[in-house]
Amino acid sequence: MVSLYLASTSSGREITGVDVDGDKLLHARAAADAAGLPVRFDQVEPHDHPIGAWDAIAIVDVLYLLGEDEALDVVDAAAAALAPGGVLLLKEVDVRPRWKFWLAAGQEVLATKVLRITKGSKVRFLSPARLEERLTAAGLLVEHRSLHRGRIHPHHLVIGRKPE
Repeated sequence: MVSLYLASTSSGREITGVDVDGDKLLHARAAADAAGLPVRFDQVEPHDHPIGAWDAIAIVDVLYLLGEDEALDVVDAAAAALAPGGVLLLKEVDVRPRWKFWLAAGQEVLATKVLRITKGSKVRFLSPARLEERLTAAGLLVEHRSLHRGRIHPHHLVIGRKPE
């Protein structure tokens, strides 16, 4: 969804979307084709990390499915894969406010372990402070955007910018 949105809002972007779920990628490709959007979609393995020199990397609602160690490895690899001036966007669920967090966490346990509509064997949410700590250690300048106002889930965006 994010890849399609980004492609639809600027014709000057070259977008590559990735996922571990081949079925989701089939639907994404069909949606891109139907909308006439030039988005490339690649299937990745669970332990694949971004490589290269990217102007921007967006990781949206994925890290919590990997477990803490693997999630932090992905964050480190993404930070390292940014080109100078590049931006890393990490959109995840915050652990505050607690009532919103527990609602979101319960929903994700249901989706991953009971209904199995989301791939992922581990449900472990990292706080925005923990993500900031990792991005700062990688040399990125960090800012936060709380996105939960008016929403039932405690969405949060952590933005890391690699200096020029």
